[in-house]
Amino acid sequence: MRTSTGMHYGTLSGYVTKGVKKAPTFVTYAADGSGNFASCETAGAPAVGVVQKTTESVKGIVAIALLGCSASTLLVLAGEAIKCGDFLVTDAGGHAVPLKDEEEGTQYVLGRAIANAVKGSLVSFDPGLAYPVIKQ
Repeated sequence: MRTSTGMHYGTLSGYVTKGVKKAPTFVTYAADGSGNFASCETAGAPAVGVVQKTTESVKGIVAIALLGCSASTLLVLAGEAIKCGDFLVTDAGGHAVPLKDEEEGTQYVLGRAIANAVKGSLVSFDPGLAYPVIKQ
């Protein structure tokens, strides 16, 4: 696991192994069990944080704001139009999208929008620990 040790005030330094093309976007733990992070590549994935670096491509060790213990609201890229108050989930690119009632399967709510946003812009949200919403 390539993270810094000790106490964290809502963020930690983590190694991103794959997939973050544009930040800030949601990340999850890498599938290889290494403790590293990877882009959320599945819509509705259980993200654990938001990559804070705002560049076109993210590789290596970066600051990751952890959901559920952030000391403030966070910004993330919107994958589609979002309204203030929407519960947010991730799309397959790690962008925030509103939770949709008609989606079947398990999605993980990652926070709640505190402002409106259009696709491609930053949306301000109150992060929370990912919790599953299951629709059958």
